[in-house]
Amino acid sequence: MKNLNLDITLDDPISYKGADGLSVETNILSCRSPDISYKYAKHTAYLKQQFLRALKQGQENNRVNVEEAVNNTDALSEGMPPTGFIMILNMSEIDVFEYQEHFKKMICGVNGVSELVKINDELALTTDHFEAMSGDNRDQFMSEYITFFLVNSLMKKQLKS
Repeated sequence: MKNLNLDITLDDPISYKGADGLSVETNILSCRSPDISYKYAKHTAYLKQQFLRALKQGQENNRVNVEEAVNNTDALSEGMPPTGFIMILNMSEIDVFEYQEHFKKMICGVNGVSELVKINDELALTTDHFEAMSGDNRDQFMSEYITFFLVNSLMKKQLKS
């Protein structure tokens, strides 16, 4: 995968301290692909594998149609819409909280400061920022990020095979 970038516009603003020390609110997260480094491989592999397990469970229970999910595109990208991603996870036996924890560890790294995501293209996202987001913002962020960078390529490969 080539090094891709994505700006995510959250539904609800998040707050951070600007360079001048004043509180700033923004809805924009500037994201880079986790494929920029091998150090993200453990988490990307886990996230992809668990998603495929959730998808397989949905197919076995006649709740998910892969071709329909892939062909139901939105303005975000060519592939599965993020809302479909969260629904597939929630309908499966996958531990969604554990899934989100792996996502947080990938995004925020071991030191708690992200090399992949900046707030308003200015300040690195931290574990504190991530944990301070509303549940809806975290779901939206995780859905859009994983859908854009990980799931769409998997889904297209699945249809080709």
